[in-house]
Amino acid sequence: MTERAGAAISTLLLASEAVTGLVEDKIFPVVVQADVPGPFIVYRRTGLLPSYQKDSRGKDSIFVDVLIVSESYSKTTQIYTAVINAVERKRGLIAGVNIDDIRLSDSLEDADENYFVQQLTFEILINVLN
Repeated sequence: MTERAGAAISTLLLASEAVTGLVEDKIFPVVVQADVPGPFIVYRRTGLLPSYQKDSRGKDSIFVDVLIVSESYSKTTQIYTAVINAVERKRGLIAGVNIDDIRLSDSLEDADENYFVQQLTFEILINVLN
């Protein structure tokens, strides 16, 4: 179940007209091919904090980074807003994952000689009661 957290994020992003209006369908798991022009989004699972109860697990916290990459700083901030609106506070069965909540837990920005990057870290609370 936890391995599907990225798929849930991807599903929410692709369902958002605001996001796809800015990046089209250029939303990739883990890495992007070198020849893909920006702007684009890369998502990756970066952590797991299991919650144990007496006889089973309860609600795991899974952390997923969403990297927004563009040649334009202002474009990354536009996409940043669209991504938050598409993902934050969503719940329910998404891409086969029983999600209790999605919360923005961290954010940072970076740049190199070619691209600006906004990195958002979402904490996804997943009900994994056995």
